[in-house]
This record gives sequence, structure tokens and C-alpha cells, in this order.
Amino acid sequence: MKNILTICALVFLLAACGQDTEKEELSTAPASVDLPVADNEIIVTKEQFAMGEMETGSLSSAVFPFTISANGVIDVPPKSRAAVSVYYGGYIKGLDLLPGQRIRKGQVLFTLENPDFVQMQQDYLESKAQLGYLESDFERQKTLAAENIASQKNFLKAESDFQVQQARIEGLKKKLQMLGVDIDRVEGRDFVSTVAIYAPISGFITRVNASSGSFLNASDVALEITSTDHLHLELDVFEKDVHLLREGQKIQFRVPGSKGVVYGATVHLIGSIVEGENRIVRVHGHLEDERNQNGLIPGMYVEAMIETAIDSVMALPESAVVSLEEDAYILVQRNQSAEAYTFERQLVETGRTVNGMTEIRSAIDVSDPVLIKGAFNLIME
Repeated sequence: MKNILTICALVFLLAACGQDTEKEELSTAPASVDLPVADNEIIVTKEQFAMGEMETGSLSSAVFPFTISANGVIDVPPKSRAAVSVYYGGYIKGLDLLPGQRIRKGQVLFTLENPDFVQMQQDYLESKAQLGYLESDFERQKTLAAENIASQKNFLKAESDFQVQQARIEGLKKKLQMLGVDIDRVEGRDFVSTVAIYAPISGFITRVNASSGSFLNASDVALEITSTDHLHLELDVFEKDVHLLREGQKIQFRVPGSKGVVYGATVHLIGSIVEGENRIVRVHGHLEDERNQNGLIPGMYVEAMIETAIDSVMALPESAVVSLEEDAYILVQRNQSAEAYTFERQLVETGRTVNGMTEIRSAIDVSDPVLIKGAFNLIME
């Protein structure tokens, strides 16, 4: 009997301990449990949204061009290039120009000295002095021939000598004018041994091939000048794309180091022959604003896009689309509470990106808000 009482007491104690443990466990359990968030959902508190300067927008229609890629250079028309040479050789004096130096049309570039210049002026005056005698003899022989006193042969010789001398004088006069010698000074017996060489156009010195004291031959080029007043594009387009080109089409181009600056131009001329092993056609483009060149220089390499057609598509700002490996994602707002926003990460198919807008080819409801600013950090975290 005593053993039975002992067993009952032990059972009662164990039951009491079990109830105390359950009460203790119930008392230490949390009051609430946060439900897990889906893998493709991101919750952003309104405080985080404001501090991150985030912004939402929606899918909208945008005009996108169909384009052809082209490479080329900035160039100038032939009339904007000048090679400075001389009609007659001589020794250079006073040449102190450097490449890149700006000059204006009519500015003295250097002077040329040659004793032959003095001889040409002397020959001119001597020929002119003899002209008076030959003219008198011609008139006399003409009168005698008319009266049958002198032979016709003498008259013809006098006439020939007179005309030859006239031609010689005119030739010497033209040569002196080409040298820039003042004929009035020559006729006043004020001879010069040096002549000034003037700039034929305004622009910049691009090459200096001579120096003071050197002899410049008539066939030599002393300087090269380039005017940048009328820059244009010379682009290379592949043969397969030529049928899409039309005069007047818009061109957008960039130059290395332009920090994203995009310049505008239009197609002006399309080449009529295919050149080289790469089968390219030359396209000539005119800048839209020649006054706003912003450091463009002839010879600069350019990357261009020629707009051949336009298309209306649905698009989002480029900042709304985040590329992750080979996929593209956007954040679509699915819910909004008093304290937070819920965004769903959605995989999308993208197309072209032009002027900060990216084409969206996936089906998205235009009424759904999309995070267009701040999406990158949220998706990459």
C-alpha cells in the first residue's frame, strides 16, 4: 500500500512540472511573427524612399528611330584648305609662324627675296623704253608703204617688232603683278628685291614646311592653312545599308572624349561608288549648327548613327531598367501601405535605347507604377 502511494505522488509531481514548463514556454513565445517576403518582392519604407530620392513613373509611348551605324572623320571642303607656294623661287625672310596659329586672309606670312626680281623690273622698263622707238618706226614704215616709197617687207617687219615688244611688256607686267610688285613704283624706278607673301584664306596654320633663310622653289609648299568655318562629316557606310539612305536624314555623332555630348548633322550627299575591300560608300554630312563646334577639329574620328526611319514604341527611362548578366529587370509597384511600398522584380525584354529611353517589348500594364529612379541599388543588393 505504501508503494502505491509513493508512485501516485511521483506521477502528480511530474504532471505539475509539465504544466509549469508549458506555462513557461507560453510566456516566452513571441507576441507576433513576421511573415517571409517572396524572393521577387522588395519592401521599401517611405522613409527609405524619400531618403533615396526614389521616383516612380509609368510606361509611355516614345518615338524611336531605326538607325545605321557609321564611322568617319570631321573634314573641311577643298576651298577651306590652302597650300601656300610661290610663282618664283627666292630666299625666305621673316617666317615665324607655328602650327595651330590663327591667321586672317591678307595677312603677311613671310617675304621672299631674289635678285631676279630686280632683273624683271629692269627688263620691264627697258622694254617699255624701246616700245616708243618701235612704235615710231612702225608708223613711218606704214606711211612709206602706203605711198609706195618703202617695200612692204620693211613695213611688215616694223609691225612685227612693234607687236612683239608690246607682248613682251604685257608679259613682264603680268609677272610683276603676280609677284605683288607695284607697277607704279617700278615705272617710277623704285625697284624692290623682296616681295610679301599673303595668306589666301583665314584659318589656322596646320603645317610649316620651310624656315627663314631657306630657298623656296616655285614647286615647294611653304605652309598649309585650314579654315574651320565650314566643318562637315565624311562617313563610311557599308554597301548593304546604302539603299536605306536618303538626303536630308538626321545624323547623330560623337567624338572621342566628348563626355557623352551628341552632335547633330544631316545627310547632304551620298557617294555613287563602292570603295575598298570593305565595300563602303562615302556619305557627306553637314553639321546642324556650324557656329557651335565646341572644339571639333578636322581629322577627328567620329562614331555616327544615321536615322533612316522612325517608330512609336512603349518605353521607360533608361534608369528604370537594370541589366543583370544577360537579363533585364524592372521594379513594378504592387502595393502601398501607410508605412511602405512593395515592389515586384519583373523580368522584361528590352530593345533599343535612345536619348535616355529604353524600349520595352514585354507586356506591361501602362497603369502600373514603375520605379524609374533608384532601381539599380535595390535590384543589385
